[in-house]
Amino acid sequence: MSKDTGTALRVLDLKTNKVSIYTSITRAAEAMGITQPSLGKRVKKTQGFFIVKKRYQVEKVVNSDK
Repeated sequence: MSKDTGTALRVLDLKTNKVSIYTSITRAAEAMGITQPSLGKRVKKTQGFFIVKKRYQVEKVVNSDK
């Protein structure tokens, strides 16, 4: 799978209030300095949003085109 395809994530940096959209779990994990497998597990088992490293609020981007 390409780094540019997959599960899109919206990440809010709670320190700066900056919102970033990542096209894949891999890209989001790289930006937050965590491993892709650990982020992937959290994304799969969590409904809604969750907090990573007490700094980032992460949630799946829901595609309304479906």
